[in-house]
Amino acid sequence: MLHCFRSICLSLFLVYLFINPSVAQQWTNYTNVSPANSIAVDQQDNVWIGGSGITKFDGTNWTSYLNTYIRIVAIDAQGDVWAGTDGLGLYRYHAGSWIQYTMDDGLVYNRVFSIVFDSLGNTWVGCADPMGSQQGGVSKFSGSTWTNYTIQDGLISNYVMKIAIDHQGHFWFGTRDGISFFDGTNWTNYTTADGLVFPEVCSILIDAANHKWFGTYGGGLSEFDDTNWITHSQGSGNYYWDGLEDESGNLWFGTADGIRMYDGSSWTTYTTSDGLIENHVYSIDQNSLGEFWFGTFDGISKLSFLPLGLPTVPEKTQDFNVFPMPATSTMQITLPANFSGTTSISLKNMQGQMVYQNLVSPASFVSLDVSRFAEGLYLLSITHESSTRMQKVVIAR
Repeated sequence: MLHCFRSICLSLFLVYLFINPSVAQQWTNYTNVSPANSIAVDQQDNVWIGGSGITKFDGTNWTSYLNTYIRIVAIDAQGDVWAGTDGLGLYRYHAGSWIQYTMDDGLVYNRVFSIVFDSLGNTWVGCADPMGSQQGGVSKFSGSTWTNYTIQDGLISNYVMKIAIDHQGHFWFGTRDGISFFDGTNWTNYTTADGLVFPEVCSILIDAANHKWFGTYGGGLSEFDDTNWITHSQGSGNYYWDGLEDESGNLWFGTADGIRMYDGSSWTTYTTSDGLIENHVYSIDQNSLGEFWFGTFDGISKLSFLPLGLPTVPEKTQDFNVFPMPATSTMQITLPANFSGTTSISLKNMQGQMVYQNLVSPASFVSLDVSRFAEGLYLLSITHESSTRMQKVVIAR
């Protein structure tokens, strides 16, 4: 149900965003978490950031966990948070407690660079030694059993920086010496001799067409459709740290020169001149409202798109709640406790048009009939005296 909610919200927002050109960017930057090596958004839209420990941001509150350096954060289908460290192995946040896994438990190596989850519930972990030893490889964890893969099994290198799973459930491993493909039985390795633009692969994106996009450590970007290789070299640095495809098919890449978005024919770049907090973008994720989160060396940036003429939305400082989300027929609004007098409630659609406005008498909550409003993203405003709170809400059937 939560996955369905996220999908509905994203679809509604992104369809609007990319058919309506009159949208404005809104950047929100946070400097209290740095570096932000990895960002993962859970199904409640909490943002988990890995760097100097783990930080969870729920839109209002910041909560810190694990006093150790974190390279990668990932969230499984059950909502458990997994964190890869720089020498202390793997952590899993389950039922309110952290569980640690190390080489003593069966992990191939204690420095973790990548974490993914297959359709059978297995956790796949990519490990490497930045100091240059031959230690590292891939671990598969079933929840009880560890299975490790190294160069002795067919992996091209034990320095594994990224893992991705394609539409057939096959595995792609980005390493310092090229790419390894594993179908569960057989291994195939790819290098620059095959068409890869550069041997050190630090990011992999599998798009909706099952094309593989390999971001490299200083050499650019390669696209592979299982037959042909295409080189996409954008910018001076050509370091590609992370990638994401949105629901409109646009590809977003975090690079050493900012964010690069590819719509299938042209590239758009976002940098500090646009509002990005810092140009070394290590990680990307997106929440249910279509907002992008970017992790950088100096902190995190959130990118929202709003129609021109629609007021920008302040950060989540409101002390009221709206439920259920998405709303289908009725939206319940719990008003702030200090709103003792008459309160104005308004709702604007994404064109900036007022679709609802009313004054309500003092109450702890208001029930708003939204059955007559079209599906989509709206801006809810609550005003009492000179104080106004705003929140984005979704109506879906």
